[in-house]
Amino acid sequence: MNNSLITYLEKQIFTVFDVGARGGFKDLKAIHRLVNLYGFEPEEKSFEVLIKQKHNFNRTQFYRLALSDDENEQKFNIGWHKDMSSFLQPDFDNFDRNFGFIPDNERWRKSLQQIETSNVQCTTFDSFCQKNHIKSIDFAKIDVQGYEDKVLQGANNLLENQKIGVLKIEVSFIPIYQNQPHFSEIDILMRTRGYVLLDLLFFRDEINRMNNSIRKDKIYEKPRYCLVADAIYYPKCLINLNEREKIRIAFILASMGYLSNSFKILENYFEKNEIEQFFESISLQKSLLDKIKQKLCV
Repeated sequence: MNNSLITYLEKQIFTVFDVGARGGFKDLKAIHRLVNLYGFEPEEKSFEVLIKQKHNFNRTQFYRLALSDDENEQKFNIGWHKDMSSFLQPDFDNFDRNFGFIPDNERWRKSLQQIETSNVQCTTFDSFCQKNHIKSIDFAKIDVQGYEDKVLQGANNLLENQKIGVLKIEVSFIPIYQNQPHFSEIDILMRTRGYVLLDLLFFRDEINRMNNSIRKDKIYEKPRYCLVADAIYYPKCLINLNEREKIRIAFILASMGYLSNSFKILENYFEKNEIEQFFESISLQKSLLDKIKQKLCV
């Protein structure tokens, strides 16, 4: 099949930042082999697991660093559940006020408890990219347990110049850490830097798991979707970006399933039938990966 769009894609290598890399990078599966992955994980044991794992990216580089709004050393609080580790202190009063009667609340509360601290070296998006001669980032995933605003403030130069194509940022609607930013604060920060909200991805699987843990001998309230979500952002105005940057954003959006947004960019450079063939190839790759995953899980 002679398709200039697919041929164009095959020649690309995408720069991806995974900030809070514990557990591995699971987005953009259809184009993993075209990704240069930079992973940042401050927790020592999680970092050691990452560097030992096998990866199918074009290239991987992991750093036992945290991204922040300044270059310094900070105290990092390691939680009972490593996923809940944070630079911030837990806010148990607010947790109990909002989640005291949700299913499995004891497990959630325990996971927030701090078991130890460690000193972690911090840098910023802008500084790291400058030192490593990285001019732009195609996709950034940021999941840092309430520290997202500091990470974004450290990317001020990149964001103001729209040098990060697409961002996936974990946001909170009910803070469970002290001084944790609300989604509205993150949204204002992103909008003032020229980005627009594309989607909010709520953790429905976790809600379903909580519902399944309900016991008949206890009183519960209905679990809510409003604790956290992943917010997807991309530049509102593409006029200041060059053709290559726009097309690469379109590739990322398509691989995430946002075909309408991707099409509006690609239609300026490629024929409609080429774009539809490209979307079909992305969908087929996703289907194959899902089937492989299902077989591995059996």
